[in-house]
Amino acid sequence: MGETRVNRNPPDPPLFYRAHLFVCCNRRPEGHARGSCAAKGSDDVRAYMKARVKELGLRGVRVNQAGCLDRCELGPCLVVYPEGVGTASQAGMRQRE
Repeated sequence: MGETRVNRNPPDPPLFYRAHLFVCCNRRPEGHARGSCAAKGSDDVRAYMKARVKELGLRGVRVNQAGCLDRCELGPCLVVYPEGVGTASQAGMRQRE
């Protein structure tokens, strides 16, 4: 007869954050061929995003610094989880100025 399998792995806990944004703040030496997100203003992007999340009262949203996301030549870059969506743009900071 057929064997019944029992899942012995506990279920995953619920997500702690609804959205988790990681902003690349990688810093390479001046003149590096690929550049770096930090040299393109990612620290300001992260600070702005953190302030806006707080200002808007967005519960369950966290903005963190990340190491290299391997897209610095397009920077500043970020990735949003749990969706896994990444983006790279300087337009957002220019619009704010």
